[in-house]
Amino acid sequence: MELGTLNIFKDSSVLYNVIITDNAAKQIISLSNKDFDIKGIRLKIYYSGCAGLIYKMEIVKVVIESDLRFSHMGSILYVSLNDIEFINGIKIDYVINKFSSMFTFNNPKASRFCRCGKSFNI
Repeated sequence: MELGTLNIFKDSSVLYNVIITDNAAKQIISLSNKDFDIKGIRLKIYYSGCAGLIYKMEIVKVVIESDLRFSHMGSILYVSLNDIEFINGIKIDYVINKFSSMFTFNNPKASRFCRCGKSFNI
């Protein structure tokens, strides 16, 4: 499977890296194509769950100028500067199996997970 390594610089000393698989890019494009007003998807971090943090993907209709923008194969993923410290280095995939389909997040910074796997901590 091909991966897109996506880098963006906040300034000359900081490199941000997000990896989006082809499957994740195709799903982001599919979601974005549902409405002309959709500009992409935003990956957010929320304080929640038994381990402390959860990922949430949101449709973006209004772009926040300060958001970092990552793209692969035409997909657009936005990340807030406030959330990038938790997301930097993450690999995002979209997995389809017999019973479900979902985005998955492989975050090398995550050190603890809850039993159900929905929340994590760094």
